[in-house]
Amino acid sequence: MVSAAPLIQISWRDSGSLHDACGAMRTNKRRYLPIVTSEDCGILAVVTHVDILEYFVATFREERRLFDQPIQELGIGTFDEVMTVTTTTSLEDVLKLLCRRNLSSVPVVDKCDRIVALYNHSDITFLATATDADSVVVNLSSSIEDVIAQRRSDEPLHTCSQCATLQFVFEFFADVKFRRLICLDVDRRPVGIISVRDLLSYFVH
Repeated sequence: MVSAAPLIQISWRDSGSLHDACGAMRTNKRRYLPIVTSEDCGILAVVTHVDILEYFVATFREERRLFDQPIQELGIGTFDEVMTVTTTTSLEDVLKLLCRRNLSSVPVVDKCDRIVALYNHSDITFLATATDADSVVVNLSSSIEDVIAQRRSDEPLHTCSQCATLQFVFEFFADVKFRRLICLDVDRRPVGIISVRDLLSYFVH
């Protein structure tokens, strides 16, 4: 039996500041946070990282002079030891990498290390097409290129230059509402990953 994670929530009346909400989500590594009433713990709303970042974008997007610094220099995101897999990597090896590194997604690159896709842990549903044990083995040995070609839905691939400014990232988020942004060098090789959580952590650290 899988144990359920403890419920993390915040009261809008007692201590429901935006800073408290961001802090609770960051500390407990949660993507969602219920907002409850202090009287009966009734749920008023469920706030996500995207909701909060949308508020930041709407509030600060005109303050351009505050966001001219490259996002890499601000220390937002992961730019050291960015993990990637190739199109020929097997699904089994990709799943092992995600588990070992505690990752939810990984960039997929071609033989020249150029970005071609983003594999998400939710794509494991591909295994559900297996009809028996032998089919599971076959699916696990499939290349990521084959898995990506057969998946029904996927997380869109959004990229930016490694020199992109925080202002650019804010504007990009306002347009496409990304969850992850892959930073590329001039040869379109992944050199960094920025998530919505990374952006929020920058404002509440």
